[in-house]
Amino acid sequence: MCDCRYASDPTTGIPEVVLDHAKYFPDTGKAAVCVDACIAEAVKMLWHHGIRTRHSCCGHNGKFGAASLGLDSHYAVARAAELLRSDGRDWRLFVDVSAIHSKEQSE
Repeated sequence: MCDCRYASDPTTGIPEVVLDHAKYFPDTGKAAVCVDACIAEAVKMLWHHGIRTRHSCCGHNGKFGAASLGLDSHYAVARAAELLRSDGRDWRLFVDVSAIHSKEQSE
């Protein structure tokens, strides 16, 4: 059972974990990212395998649905799903369409 803190009640629960984003993706200019504590290891595992995330939420025991991850690329969805099987929870994976459009415009 998750006891992660969520934005609408920041006074209770386990605080978010600050992950070293630059260690995995130094090209983004983003030094750190805050992640719900109970999914921090899963996010780091994806980053270790080169899968970039744009959003994450543990779902807070279903209060906000399943755990979710926004990915940078539709090419990463199948690999992310495969890796996340070891986590044992249901995941909702989606691709951030704005990320795709910004990549297309920069090419």
